[in-house]
Amino acid sequence: MMSENLAREMWGTPSAAIGKRLREFPSQSWHEVIGVAQDVRENGVQEKAPEIMYCSSLMGDSQNTGYVCGR
Repeated sequence: MMSENLAREMWGTPSAAIGKRLREFPSQSWHEVIGVAQDVRENGVQEKAPEIMYCSSLMGDSQNTGYVCGR
């Protein structure tokens, strides 16, 4: 899952992110985007919402999944 802002930054629109793959480092396995969450404004409505990748603590590279959090 990723935030709308991250999806827009990487692929132009939130819907375009679904099914895309990404990884944080070349040595890591690829991770598929399965959903886009509405942006969360952490510092008030005046500030842009951060670009965030949401991940499960149960995910691991042995399952061809992983985690990338924050940006």
